[in-house]
Amino acid sequence: MNMDIESQREFYNTHWANSQYQNGLKLARAVKILEGISKTKMNHPKIVDLGCGAGWLSGILGHFGPTVGIELSNTAIASAKIKYPYVKFESSDVFDWKFPAGETDIVVSQEVIEHVKDQAEYLNIASKILTKGGYLILTTPNADTLNHMPAEVVKKWTNQPIEDWLTMLDLKKLLNHQFEVIELSSFIMGYGKTGTYCMAGIKTFHRFFRLIGLGESYKRFLAKKGFGLHLYVLARKK
Repeated sequence: MNMDIESQREFYNTHWANSQYQNGLKLARAVKILEGISKTKMNHPKIVDLGCGAGWLSGILGHFGPTVGIELSNTAIASAKIKYPYVKFESSDVFDWKFPAGETDIVVSQEVIEHVKDQAEYLNIASKILTKGGYLILTTPNADTLNHMPAEVVKKWTNQPIEDWLTMLDLKKLLNHQFEVIELSSFIMGYGKTGTYCMAGIKTFHRFFRLIGLGESYKRFLAKKGFGLHLYVLARKK
């Protein structure tokens, strides 16, 4: 499924109109993003939430610095403005957004890059928004893990107009043009069900490594090798 931009806007208007509580996976991503913001050691950074959806993450980010949320769906933005009045929200296609160049300290992108038509240009826009030395914090589904999941499960997660997942290597190549990668890893284990991805999810392995005192080292190994459901990036603009 690949729609024109107006059809995409209509899709997301319907999608976000039905948005209610967030699930555990979204909570895990929010925690990872907040950890990334902490690692930047910035006080009250200017933040852009690029593709903010219903605005709930922007609402959290807005407690740590002045935050702008950008989203294609005008329905989502209208609701977000009411719920989070301390955040500035704009409804726009990211590729047509008249953004202030070089004025943002941190760009956050949660599960967006896999849904855009031009991933390289999307990252180029993120780079242009940032100050020199500013940070990009990004999460996206891990193509390698999704390709080791049952087809019926994956199908439930592939209903958006554009679905273009990235592997860890794909993402690294895209980032290298404008960003210095500080951390590139994966998180949320146990979703892969075939091959070595199945081994990564077996509880016996986790118990064994915990018993010999290497539980945390094992988790970090799996994360670095890309066995998680999502990819995570903390990168600095060159």
